[in-house]
Amino acid sequence: MNEIVKANPKYRTILIFIAIGVIVFLFAVVMWGGPWFRHYINSMVEQNRMDDLKRAMMYLEIAMVAIIAVFSVFGAKFVIMGKRTIRERRFPPTGVRVIRDTEIVIEEDALSRGRLVSRLGYVLIITSVVTIVVIVMLFQNLFTMMQ
Repeated sequence: MNEIVKANPKYRTILIFIAIGVIVFLFAVVMWGGPWFRHYINSMVEQNRMDDLKRAMMYLEIAMVAIIAVFSVFGAKFVIMGKRTIRERRFPPTGVRVIRDTEIVIEEDALSRGRLVSRLGYVLIITSVVTIVVIVMLFQNLFTMMQ
């Protein structure tokens, strides 16, 4: 019989509430924030208040970069977990909380999972950095066109 790491119900509840909160927040931003911001931009253009418009666009850029940067943090956590899995030759690594009962995998299977988790982390980091660079370049072009 294989060893099983028991789920942490409190941790699972916290993650579920965080996921629900993120979904509700994104829904609110898409449903109300987007149309409000579009109306705000149109009113700034109609009133020829370009300085206020540039400031609002700068805040939007900062918010977008901050949201995308969160994915880098998750990527770093995945890389660390993957490296620990490879080092310990055990998945999940010792002391890691799980959201469901998880059978412990050792040796070669653990190494392959560790490599997979690390690669996923690197993909998240690279994707978020590239996305941030693209966002900054797009906004810089936008700011140049506004002058």
